[in-house]
Amino acid sequence: MCLCLHPPGIPPFNADTPDEIFDNILDRAITWPDDPEDMDANCQDLIDRLLHSNPIMRLGHRGAGTEEGLEPCL
Repeated sequence: MCLCLHPPGIPPFNADTPDEIFDNILDRAITWPDDPEDMDANCQDLIDRLLHSNPIMRLGHRGAGTEEGLEPCL
């Protein structure tokens, strides 16, 4: 979660009420920064892959250290 909070400074499913946050999670409505300088594209891609709704497609589903494509982020 620190990865999600740190770069843009807000949680990925930000909203005004808990119900709206819950709906954003279910709808996967992620609040990305408008300015590309506020978040690197590689960081956004990493967060997007970590939050994938399909467990088979989600980054890390095969265990720690077994995923390809993490080099630009870590």
